[in-house]
Amino acid sequence: MTLIAPDLPAAERLRRQRIFESPLVDIGVFSAPAKSRYFGPQAPPGHFTVAFPSTAVGIRSALGSDFVTDRNLVTYYEPSDAYERILVDPRGDNCTFFAPSAELVQEFASAAGLQRGGGRIFGKAFGQSDTATFHRQRRLVDALRTGPAPVDWVEQEALLVLDGLAGQARSSTRSNVTPAARRHARRAREYLACHYANAPDLSAIADAAGCSVFHLSRSFKAEYGYTVHAYRVELALRDAHDQVMDGGRRLTDVACDLGFSSHSHLTATFARRFGVLPSRLRG
Repeated sequence: MTLIAPDLPAAERLRRQRIFESPLVDIGVFSAPAKSRYFGPQAPPGHFTVAFPSTAVGIRSALGSDFVTDRNLVTYYEPSDAYERILVDPRGDNCTFFAPSAELVQEFASAAGLQRGGGRIFGKAFGQSDTATFHRQRRLVDALRTGPAPVDWVEQEALLVLDGLAGQARSSTRSNVTPAARRHARRAREYLACHYANAPDLSAIADAAGCSVFHLSRSFKAEYGYTVHAYRVELALRDAHDQVMDGGRRLTDVACDLGFSSHSHLTATFARRFGVLPSRLRG
């Protein structure tokens, strides 16, 4: 296991690790506790990065946009991008990341329609990940953390992850959303990023977004391709997915904490969404 930044203090050295390296793509895990120096202005990453968040984090990106991450998103960074990380979740910042080669990232960004000119590869700071891609990258990372895996298999899985993101980016391009509607949808999504486990009703989410329930319903679906409820359930399911793979808690407790009515409700919804029972995924 190779450290990305071996010059870090010993207390933080294990926070940022590559778990797979090849000329095509590196894969790693990142964890920064709330009191870490990783919050505030950050130096450029030094490599192209596609990150899958596990916690909500505020990001002020090199593109000048401020946004909050969640498990339904991916974030994009170029090697020279300075950015700022802002504490949102008391658990800090936890994510997995893929660092494609310069050649691969060019092909990926072109296929995803992310290139905007001006010398940049990534023309946006974040995008969405579909359920299948989320599931694939989590299982790949879990396999790598368990032990060595064949390089060709890992590279093929990583390519499928990037291909899934490219397909999602192409299908989620929405040009008919007004700036006001986009702003309300973004506020609602950022509220959900921090409150999805409490299953808030639409009125509370609309209040946080600063618009009516009807306007929010239309704006959110137009911007993200999900209803507000479906987006919240997706966040809860991906949280459950990570907790099931960690294996440290009873499924009944996970269901209760994430707003599902029962163990069986979570199990049935989980199986429909990921194509596998929680018990089988854990095993």
